Amino acid sequence: MTNRYFCVIPARGGSKRIPKKNIQEVAGIPLIGHVIQNALASEVFERVYVSTDSEEIAHIALKFGAIVPELRDKAISDDKTPTQPVIASFIARQRELQNSDSVVACLYPFAILVSPTLLRVARDKFEKIEDMKKYLVSIQKYSHPIQRALTIDSQGLLSPLDINNLNTRTQDLPSAYFDAGQFYFGKPNVWLEKNTVLANAYGLEIPRHEAVDVDNLDDLTYLRIVNSMRQLREK
Repeated sequence: MTNRYFCVIPARGGSKRIPKKNIQEVAGIPLIGHVIQNALASEVFERVYVSTDSEEIAHIALKFGAIVPELRDKAISDDKTPTQPVIASFIARQRELQNSDSVVACLYPFAILVSPTLLRVARDKFEKIEDMKKYLVSIQKYSHPIQRALTIDSQGLLSPLDINNLNTRTQDLPSAYFDAGQFYFGKPNVWLEKNTVLANAYGLEIPRHEAVDVDNLDDLTYLRIVNSMRQLREK
């Protein structure tokens, strides 16, 4: 490998929709504990860091083998701060992450379905990217063509977003993808340039059963179900 890989897990403590979201337990282990274990087991990363404003999360992260150099500035720890400036701020404070041969992977603290094997696949794909000014992003395919999406008003009346494709066969419409919300890989200078991640990225498609973006309690319940099913398959 020509690059050195480092992992940064952004895990603030003030989640509103799911209190203490990043340390909710799945199979008896905090979410962030699963993620740290998988990142370390992948042997992709020289270091696994956690960026957090929470002493409780920092304590748990250290217990599972991550490095927490300091607590995150409160100014970039609210629910309106996007991921890119959080990772950029962390890189700016850690000299070893600023080298030209470094790659910084942002791995979300609820991405417990991202296995060590998948992290190695992501690393290998990033190594093959020729344009080092781009990110590598985990993506998933929409299960139904977005060209036939519907909206619904306050009265329950449906309206097609695109009337021209309403009767087009689904197999004749191009596939569309969305950010799976699991990880981003990028060179430190790209993170520091304040680029919009999804506008400057290559995609790595992840199967539906290998990623759950946890935004609410229903997502957390679904993640627990998927994780339980995976554990049963692995026995």
